[in-house]
Amino acid sequence: MQAEASDTDMNRYRDLSRTDPLTQLPNRRHFNERLGQWLAASEPLALLMVDVDHFKGYNDTLGHPAGDRCLRHVALALAAFERDDGVFCARYGGEEFALLLLGCAEPDIAGLADAVVHAVRGLGIPHPGRPDDLDVVTVSVGAFFYAEGALHSERLIDGADSALYLAKRRGRDRAVIHCGASRSAAA
Repeated sequence: MQAEASDTDMNRYRDLSRTDPLTQLPNRRHFNERLGQWLAASEPLALLMVDVDHFKGYNDTLGHPAGDRCLRHVALALAAFERDDGVFCARYGGEEFALLLLGCAEPDIAGLADAVVHAVRGLGIPHPGRPDDLDVVTVSVGAFFYAEGALHSERLIDGADSALYLAKRRGRDRAVIHCGASRSAAA
């Protein structure tokens, strides 16, 4: 009985160490663990980096408690896309989130990236601190996809990050997808 209680406590502490306390999503540590597992699977893999647009302006205008509430709402919207069969959602850090897709095809990635952009915009969270013509919280999404072979985590993250910054340069509130020729070429 004591051994069972000890195992239960150990599992609870492990889960707490892998969960973001603000959003209740898996945290960066858990993301890194899952990324390593899925890279080893040698299946098609994609990473979507999701960044809340003009979040500093949101916090500066409405305050940090409102910013925390905003991040929780965005996290709930993103968590709705998670599936046991190959979509993993985590808080990457700050106002950035990550979605991993295992065993996916390029049309799946484009569809999911667009759905994420529309879902967050559809929340209708007012954003009075935006410097553009929009008045609601939006996200930019950068995705990177490899279909076959070995891939290093840095290449996947760098590719998604590059696509994310391109989405921001193109005006935000959109998704940009980069596809690698083959995973083995990048290793």
